[in-house]
Amino acid sequence: MSAKWVSPSKNKIPTCPDVPLTLTLPQINLPSMPIPGTLSSNFRIKAHPHLYEINTWSWLERMSADLGRMIQLEDVPDSTWDSIAERGFNIVWLMGVWRRSPESRRIALEDPSNFPQFDRALPGWTPSDVIASPYAVAAYVPDARIGTWDSLDRVRNKLHARGMGLFLDFVGNHTALDHPWVREHSEYYVQAQQSEFENNPSLYYPVQTPQGTRFIARAKDPYYPPWKDVAQLNHFHPAARAAQFTELRTVAGHCDGVRCDMAMLLLNDIFGNNWRHLLGDLPRPKNEFWSEVKSQVPDLTLLAEAYWGTEQRLFELGFDFAYDKSLYDAVRDANSQQVRDRLNSLPQYQNNFARFMENHDEARRAVVFPNDRLVADGTLMSTLPGMRFYHQGELEGRTIHLPITLRLAAEQLKIPVHALPSLRVEEARQALQALNVDLAVLAYVLQFVPQDFATIPRHGTIQFHPSLLPRYRGPSSINWPIIL
Repeated sequence: MSAKWVSPSKNKIPTCPDVPLTLTLPQINLPSMPIPGTLSSNFRIKAHPHLYEINTWSWLERMSADLGRMIQLEDVPDSTWDSIAERGFNIVWLMGVWRRSPESRRIALEDPSNFPQFDRALPGWTPSDVIASPYAVAAYVPDARIGTWDSLDRVRNKLHARGMGLFLDFVGNHTALDHPWVREHSEYYVQAQQSEFENNPSLYYPVQTPQGTRFIARAKDPYYPPWKDVAQLNHFHPAARAAQFTELRTVAGHCDGVRCDMAMLLLNDIFGNNWRHLLGDLPRPKNEFWSEVKSQVPDLTLLAEAYWGTEQRLFELGFDFAYDKSLYDAVRDANSQQVRDRLNSLPQYQNNFARFMENHDEARRAVVFPNDRLVADGTLMSTLPGMRFYHQGELEGRTIHLPITLRLAAEQLKIPVHALPSLRVEEARQALQALNVDLAVLAYVLQFVPQDFATIPRHGTIQFHPSLLPRYRGPSSINWPIIL
C-alpha cells in the first residue's frame, strides 16, 4: 500500500481505534411517543431508525477504482447492500443522485477559494476531480454518472428485501442556475430590476429568456452571502409551488423518504423576511409550503435539515424527523448543562430528532470528538431515542472532510494521509519508519528535511524541485526565478 505525505499543518489529525459507535446499552428513558410514519403500503420504518448517508458519486468512484471498471448503482454488488444491512442500518440515504449542473461545476472550478479545501482532501487534484454540487439540482432525474430511474428502483427493492428504506434529496429552496425553469419559467424565481443588479451584481444571475433579460436572485439564507451556483425559487408564487409539488410527487414514487435541504428557508415568515424587498405586492400564501407537501405525499417520510430553533414548527407541519444540531453543538463543546437542557426540552418530540456526530456538512467525527471521549459521546448519541444518523466513512474513522464538489478524497483511494506538525519531530520519524517504504519521494517540501528522516527509506529520499538547481535552490525556489 502506498502512502501520501502532505505538508505539515498546525493541527494534528488523530487516528481512530476500533471502537464501535453503536453500543448495546439500555436506552435512556425519555417519554415514549408515537412511532414516526409509514413509508409505503408495503414498507414500514422501524422506531428509532439508524440512517446511513452515502455520498453516492464519491462512493461509486471509489468502488470503480477498487473493481477496475465503471460502477453505477445497478452494478453495486449485493454483498455491499448485505454489509450495510448487517451493520444494523434501517435507512440508506443516497445523497446526490440527481442531475448535476455544468454551471455549478464551472463555478466551483473557477473559484480559487475552493482550492485549499481541495488540496486538503485530495493533494494533487486536477480539474477532472471537480464535480458539480449535489445541491445545485439541474433536474430531478438520476444523473447519468449515477444511473437511471430503473436502476434506482431496483436498488430500492434490494434495500426493502433487506429491511431497509431508501431516502433521497429534495432541495426545495432553490435550483441550479441552468435548470430549465430558469429560462422557461423565470417567474418561478425571485427577481430584481436591472438597477438593483447593477448595484449588487454578485447577488444576481442575468439570464436571457423569451421575455428578455431577467436578473435572478442567487439563493441564500439570511445570515450568509449567496450561494454562487443556485437560483432562488419564489415560494410565494402559486405556479412555482405547484411545479415543486409535481417534482416531489415524482421523487416520492421512487423512494421512502426525503432529506429536505435547509427546510426552514421555505417557512413563510423566514422566506418573506429574507426576500420581501424583491417580492413586491405578492401576498403570503395561506398555508405553509411543508403542510401542503404533507398533504400531497402523506406516506413520504420527511427529514428536515433545520436550524435556528425551527424544529418544532417543522414537526407541527408534518416532518417526521429533523436535525438536532443543538445537541450536536453541545456534545461537541462538552457542555453538559446544554446537553441536559436540550434533552429536557420538547419532550414530545424527542423521538423525532435526528442525532448525529457527523454528516457531509460537519467536520469528521474522528477529528471533532477525541478518542478519549468516543465511548461516552458515541454511546449518548447512539442510544437516545429518535433517528441515529451516520455518515459514510464515520465508522471507519475517516479524518479527511470531502468537499461536495470533489469526486473523492485521498483516503478513499486507500492512500494513508499523515498530517504532522513538522518533519523534525520524533513522531514524523516513527510514522515513516512504520510504513516500511523502499523510497521516499518529496514534492516541493517547504522546510528542510532532517538527514535522519531522509535516510529512513531503504533506498533513501529524492525530491522534485520546481526550479533549476543549484541556482535557485532553497525555500524561495519559485520566487527568485520570477524576480530575476
